[in-house]
Amino acid sequence: MILQKQPDSNCFVYACAMVMGVQAELIFESIGHRGDEVWWPKNEGAKRLRGVHIQEVTKFALDHGYWMIPIDDYPMIAPDDNTEPKSIISNLMYDALHNYDGVFCILLDTGIIHAVAWDRSKELIYDPRGITYTMGLIPGSVFMFVAFGKISR
Repeated sequence: MILQKQPDSNCFVYACAMVMGVQAELIFESIGHRGDEVWWPKNEGAKRLRGVHIQEVTKFALDHGYWMIPIDDYPMIAPDDNTEPKSIISNLMYDALHNYDGVFCILLDTGIIHAVAWDRSKELIYDPRGITYTMGLIPGSVFMFVAFGKISR
């Protein structure tokens, strides 16, 4: 995996690009935007911007021979919004990160969601802010892992 440093607030695209081994610019070109349009002008910082949806990147991945599967850290199930949810499959994310490269979605202490790439073979995090570190140094709470793999045809 090769570290790509994001010049803007599109960490998810950069993290996915690192996992797939492509330049982030190729993803932006394919989806037709950078996610930097202001859609919520009353918000501050990156929370003002359109962003890039996971399904836009999933389409790119499928078109380029990869699959992506989002896996919640703590999956819950309930029949409706009025019923207390119950926990299910508590070790699925742990199993996935030991078997696949992928992207961790993290809630930072600042309240911002950040994405980083996971290289399973090296057991290293590639952070699009321009740094690498080990799993124990993730700067926040992981809430999702997006596993990646090559489609075999």
